[in-house]
Amino acid sequence: MRIASDSKVDKIGLNAPAIHALWTLQGLNLIGERQDVADAVIAALGHPSAGVRKAAIQVLPIAEKFSDALLNSGVLADTNLNTRLAAFVKLTEYPASEAVAEALLEATNDSANEHDRWLSQALFAAIASHEDPFFQLASAPGTGSFARRTLESLATEEYTLGRRSRFPFSPDVSNKEIHLQMEIQRRDNHPYNGLIVGQGDKTGGYAVYAKNNRLFFEIFQHGQTATVTSRGNLPSEFVADARLAADGSMELLINGASQGSAKAMHLFTQSPALNLRSGEDFGESHAFADYGESSRFTGNANRITVRLSKANRSATGAHDDAAADADPAASLPSERIELKAVKDIMQYDKKLITVPAGKRITLVFDNPDGMQHNLLIIQPGTLDIVGKAADDMLRSSEAYEKQYIPDIPEVLHHTPLVNPGESYTLEFTAPTEPGDYPYVCTFPGHWRGMNGIMRVVK
Repeated sequence: MRIASDSKVDKIGLNAPAIHALWTLQGLNLIGERQDVADAVIAALGHPSAGVRKAAIQVLPIAEKFSDALLNSGVLADTNLNTRLAAFVKLTEYPASEAVAEALLEATNDSANEHDRWLSQALFAAIASHEDPFFQLASAPGTGSFARRTLESLATEEYTLGRRSRFPFSPDVSNKEIHLQMEIQRRDNHPYNGLIVGQGDKTGGYAVYAKNNRLFFEIFQHGQTATVTSRGNLPSEFVADARLAADGSMELLINGASQGSAKAMHLFTQSPALNLRSGEDFGESHAFADYGESSRFTGNANRITVRLSKANRSATGAHDDAAADADPAASLPSERIELKAVKDIMQYDKKLITVPAGKRITLVFDNPDGMQHNLLIIQPGTLDIVGKAADDMLRSSEAYEKQYIPDIPEVLHHTPLVNPGESYTLEFTAPTEPGDYPYVCTFPGHWRGMNGIMRVVK
């Protein structure tokens, strides 16, 4: 204890013996048992050495008097950001309290916490552990933008699916409002048919699917089915929105126009067991409907999003769905481009694509090849620069973790590595400046041959 209380520091600002002493006291379980030891550890929160302050934070037991000491010590605004990080992480371990929530709300006003990658994540994790009191405090008028965005993230979670996806887990939809949105386009003049998106099955779940050229939004609960169906035949392209509100009311919209409403029994009280999926249903025993020959969706479905919002929990600055409804043009379908990797020859199937300047683009990249490929859209005239940067990445052990995508300003948009037999939908806004923007695969050895031009025109 005497060593832990030593306030001296060496020439580089360390006191290694004090750090070791603190961890020894923690290992002997003395901090929570002896008041004099607890006082020494609390005093170490104000030690001149940042390393000692960090160790003192980490060894604090989980009890209210220690969380109070932590809040009163000033380490949540420590000049050493590693020490501050340790404080945020430690607060995730304590039971939810208004005092901690108030301190965390104050921390959201510090720009360093907002803009530092690790501090912002640790602060968010701490807020999530004290979510209810934080929500009450941060919902008041005058809350800063970082706190408002944090509230939105706590209140809403969003999942994006490709045109044929199957999540390896089931998102927790219990006691949450559900908003499904998707862009649909007809393919080869075929009538719309098949599953677009759903979770669970007909014994318990929700789905949007097409049958006989009509759209269905259905909720399955306790052997009962609530259904909203589109009016008349579906247009060749449209944006669909399907919503389950907190009171159990359901609504289906096409290009912002309501198709009708229905009433489910309630929000889901537990999450459906079967996976969230899009573009194709499970077999007959778990399928939401009898689709006919196949449950595979016959159209093109893009930008499929599943947004889950906690019931009776809204935040200033959250998604303004009402505004989108008032202006259906704001969610008109994007320009759609399809690109494929040509099997066995390391090339894209198109060497030139043309897009309107400033237009929202949905680029679907299919990979039927036997190896991974990615697709980067880059600044005009920078193919050699990006290619050399990709080659240089091979010297790094983190190249694969970074998907062989150089972290340089010449890269505008990119897909991750796409596995054989899979596809990826890349959403972006085309540049406003006309020109020839190369697209390229930066998987090792590919960029010299696997490239093309995205021509942006007025």
